[in-house]
Amino acid sequence: MRKSIIDHCRNMMGEFGASLVKVCVDQDIRAYEALASYDPKHRAIIDRCRSMMLSTGGWNIVQVCVDQDIEAERALENY
Repeated sequence: MRKSIIDHCRNMMGEFGASLVKVCVDQDIRAYEALASYDPKHRAIIDRCRSMMLSTGGWNIVQVCVDQDIEAERALENY
């Protein structure tokens, strides 16, 4: 997984230099590991966000999508 994250970040951020590639890699690795620990009841949200966002945004953006949807679901329960 780390190789694919590095490759993705190099493709997206390589023109800005190694330091920004490293920031991208660090964020994506943290996000990937965090998502692995999410409650299984959120699997459908994770899968949807992954299929929509991973190829263009990386794991960090996938986690943002998931977190926003989880928060929105909680808010909707209170309406």
